[in-house]
Amino acid sequence: MEHREPLTEDRLPPGREQRLLPRLAAEPGVAPRYRRVSADAAVEIDHIRRLLATMPGVEQAKGIVMLRRGVDADGAFTLLQRWSQDSNTKLVQICAAVVDAAGAPDGGATLRRLLRQRFPDDRAVAREPG
Repeated sequence: MEHREPLTEDRLPPGREQRLLPRLAAEPGVAPRYRRVSADAAVEIDHIRRLLATMPGVEQAKGIVMLRRGVDADGAFTLLQRWSQDSNTKLVQICAAVVDAAGAPDGGATLRRLLRQRFPDDRAVAREPG
């Protein structure tokens, strides 16, 4: 019988992980760690999927705030983030409210009202036509 050195993560050849993972998982003491890494990866994949699902709404809200407030993308995100934290509301919900208000059939009155409500002392928002 051929003597094999035990496989460890640091000895795993690059690019051959998929083929060798079952063998690595069968090594004593490695299987529990392999399962933990797999579970961690599944959680991360779920997080990325949720992020990608909410990203368009956040980007739309950023664009609306950029246009209405005259700030750059980072500034718009900071405003939305602060709004979320101050109101203890999820960022995705704040963004959905901004996007919904911008799409209301009242010519932007709902959005102006929402922004005035959030930024009552902001002269730029208060002077906006409509």
